[in-house]
Amino acid sequence: MFLKHLGKLICASAVSLTLFGCSTQSSQPKPAKTHYVVKKVGSKELSRAKAKRKVLKKEERKQQAEYDKLKDQLDSAKEKQAEQEEQAKEQAEAQAKAAAKQQAAQRQAANRQQTTQTNRGDMNTAQTGRIVGNSRSHIYHVPGQAGYRMNSANAVYFNSEQEAQAAGYRKALR
Repeated sequence: MFLKHLGKLICASAVSLTLFGCSTQSSQPKPAKTHYVVKKVGSKELSRAKAKRKVLKKEERKQQAEYDKLKDQLDSAKEKQAEQEEQAKEQAEAQAKAAAKQQAAQRQAANRQQTTQTNRGDMNTAQTGRIVGNSRSHIYHVPGQAGYRMNSANAVYFNSEQEAQAAGYRKALR
């Protein structure tokens, strides 16, 4: 106990000398000194601090492991999402290609239909009520026969069948 009080007394006197300055030469200023306070800790407090540090390190490792696990899960989820987006993009491209093919096929069919309609002509011989001959094929159609579509530019009209035959036309078979 005595030693403890003696140590405190020595420390206090050292502090007071440093603070108030005990100098033999008052004309020259002394450079400032740094004062360190050393606190002595008992062995019980030291062991408690070490135990606490050990517990904190263990908890830190546990949290780091949990963080790493969550990070791995997040990375794998991001990879899955990227794969799904890639698959969706591929499907969209495939659907776009299929739609483009379908549209092209529809356009071709429409063009074919338009071409066949154009080739069939713009008039029907059954609706005219007269004898109509085709100047290209030299075939004539009479009213009452099955209708035949032809271009009006190729139409030649006759008043009788004899007139059509005299012009070199033959009668349609159907």
